[in-house]
Amino acid sequence: MSKLRQREVFVAVVEAGSFADAASDIGMSAVMVGRHIQSLEKTLNTQLIQRTTRRQSIIGEGRLFYEEAKRALEQVKYAFSRVEASSPEPSGLLRITAPMTLGVSLVGPLVSATLANGELVRILDAYTPPTKPVQMVYPRSRKSLPKMKAFIDFVAQRLA
Repeated sequence: MSKLRQREVFVAVVEAGSFADAASDIGMSAVMVGRHIQSLEKTLNTQLIQRTTRRQSIIGEGRLFYEEAKRALEQVKYAFSRVEASSPEPSGLLRITAPMTLGVSLVGPLVSATLANGELVRILDAYTPPTKPVQMVYPRSRKSLPKMKAFIDFVAQRLA
């Protein structure tokens, strides 16, 4: 567990008032929040939050640590924002994972449009993906539904 993440979790717990609320705020399970707090208390060799079955309260060392941790997290956030603001263009790896149908119908045209506008930069100009035949199979015993035909026509038009 990183010390920065432990601080983030601790600050979230203090501000939320409970492990469960902090967990939902930061997208983590309450059990993991508890483990981060225990690990932090073990590292500092002191108890920061007094816990009972009904409630929890921050104690003296916890208040002090909260103020310093909050200040440190704000400085880290400020440093990130300064670096991000100094770069005039977005950069870095863009990885898109989507179901095939969503990729063909939505993501592909969107990426093509942003490439055409110059918002994205093509990296591998010479690369063309291998063509693969597309086959649509449905049982002969089934009645050909209009929506099935419409879907097949749509896919054939998009892939042509």
